[in-house]
Amino acid sequence: MKDVRREEEYLCTGGMIEYMKMEQGAWIEMYLADKPSSERGLSALMRLCQRFAARHGFSVQKPQYTK
Repeated sequence: MKDVRREEEYLCTGGMIEYMKMEQGAWIEMYLADKPSSERGLSALMRLCQRFAARHGFSVQKPQYTK
């Protein structure tokens, strides 16, 4: 993930989920199978990625205006 940021690209939860599908597809299927519906499972997975990104300093940068 740090390599993505070093190359000045956006790190988004969708990209994180796509990477996890490629590398850990079986884990994602088990994670989503435990959820009541696929929509709620995907929502929970996105929140998990957002919390992970915030915990490790990959926060969303908001534009700042100069005075």
